[in-house]
Amino acid sequence: MLMLAGLAMGAVGSIAGASAKASQAKAQAAQAEVNRQWGEFQNQYNQQQQLGAMGLAEFDRQVARQTGQKESLQMLLAQQRGARNQAMFESQQFSRAYRQSSARLEGSMASRGTARGGTADALRRQASTNAANDSFRIRTNLGNQLDAFENKRNASMAQLFSKKAPPAPPTYFPSTPIPEPDTSGMMLGAVLSGIGSTIGGIAGANAAGPGVAPGSAESFNMAQMGAASIPMDLF
Repeated sequence: MLMLAGLAMGAVGSIAGASAKASQAKAQAAQAEVNRQWGEFQNQYNQQQQLGAMGLAEFDRQVARQTGQKESLQMLLAQQRGARNQAMFESQQFSRAYRQSSARLEGSMASRGTARGGTADALRRQASTNAANDSFRIRTNLGNQLDAFENKRNASMAQLFSKKAPPAPPTYFPSTPIPEPDTSGMMLGAVLSGIGSTIGGIAGANAAGPGVAPGSAESFNMAQMGAASIPMDLF
């Protein structure tokens, strides 16, 4: 009986060991899941931080574009207005000088009695040609200035719009939750091993000497007692 009780206790010990291993495995899995969830939180937080930084950078880029466009357009209009005013002033000055020059020419020819004839006509044509050339020069200079101002603005806009949008953060892929380990096989194996050891011990005791006959009611009761000593709450 003492030997059988010892076998039963040994079986219970093996089952208890299996239960401890199963509990340890579950605890490790639970800790791994906690670590995974914490890592997920950190990854999501970093993702939101990067998205926020990207949004702010893109906002600054768009504001810089709008501000640059507005300021450069204002500058362009001011430069064009100044160039046109300057050209108008030059045209007025030239027109005044041309009228004065023509009046002096006519007075000089009249005083000399050469107001008519081929020479007078040639002098008038020459003065008219010079006036046309000067007027064309003023218009050409104005057009060149306006083109230069616009080209300068276009170059500024090209540089401003060449700034690319901030890169997006890497795509976030959530990790897979860690499942709780299935320890039922581990526990079932320990129970079956414990029952087998108890029954084997009974058979060995009967083979060693007189005692409980295999298959007898007493033998069945002992085996049943050994199995009953196994804590069922381990499953």
